Amino acid sequence: MGLTGEERRRLDEVAEGLARDHPHLARRLTRGRLRRLHRRQVASALLIVALPLIVLGVVALQALLVTIGCLALIAAVIIAAGERRGWRWSRRR
Repeated sequence: MGLTGEERRRLDEVAEGLARDHPHLARRLTRGRLRRLHRRQVASALLIVALPLIVLGVVALQALLVTIGCLALIAAVIIAAGERRGWRWSRRR
């Protein structure tokens, strides 16, 4: 459902007021790339941690390390897939 002319005008006024009062917050809200870079860093870090944990767990015969490594690997794949598809991880009410 689209916005009416009045709603669009009010939204523009609120955006201008926010940009005037809090320019840093307005920039962070309008940039979608910051969230994407953060997800990419988290996914990369999980991949870097997951593979050595799995190898170390297999070598040391520690099931807990292998389990943690596998969970980190699965989480990295889910985060990377969500970043690629543009999924949002926020709750909608």
